[in-house]
Amino acid sequence: MFKRMMMIGILGISLLARLGSEAEAHLAGTVIVGGYVKHVSSLEGGITVKGVPNPDTNPSALVFTATITRVRFQCENPANNQVAPGQSADRTVIAGIAPFDEGNINKKKGTGTAAVHLDTDFVVTNEDCVNPNWFVVPESIFVEELSAKFETVECTGPDSDPCSSTMLAYEELRDCVLSGNYGYGKKENGTPPPDTLYDCTLTSQEHVK
Repeated sequence: MFKRMMMIGILGISLLARLGSEAEAHLAGTVIVGGYVKHVSSLEGGITVKGVPNPDTNPSALVFTATITRVRFQCENPANNQVAPGQSADRTVIAGIAPFDEGNINKKKGTGTAAVHLDTDFVVTNEDCVNPNWFVVPESIFVEELSAKFETVECTGPDSDPCSSTMLAYEELRDCVLSGNYGYGKKENGTPPPDTLYDCTLTSQEHVK
């Protein structure tokens, strides 16, 4: 059996659309005091901020968007169990939202922590294999490089679904690379274990409100 890596990028559109609003900006004073991107079974992006408003009267949330630029995975030939790289020239943008609520707000410290989990199993298909009759090995998929966008937003929708409409308060962009020697070459050790952190470099930040 031989093992090699595949590099793939994925192009798409954000799954989250923000709607404009004239609501007062209650997140104007938030300050990010910590943030991370890590490999779990897929991707997780989390952030800690100061100045989170009362979630009952002024709901707010974290929006985490990942622009995936490199993925490693294996393809298997069921006839002889060989493993080979795939081929693709796609890119994907995926996003999710997580509210700041009573469960993740520390009132003593005045901070709120929210985390978004993004499923990445769909970013490669059997057609990305060197032979479309081969099969992607699902447990071999992991994102190696991405651009991460963290946004704190005010939820301005109806009480029944407050974060169905949001207003941007703060935006931060980071370029992230998975740290460690992971992959499928002779000197590499396969997929990273859960909770492996990415090395992220801040590229831009903006307080909109």
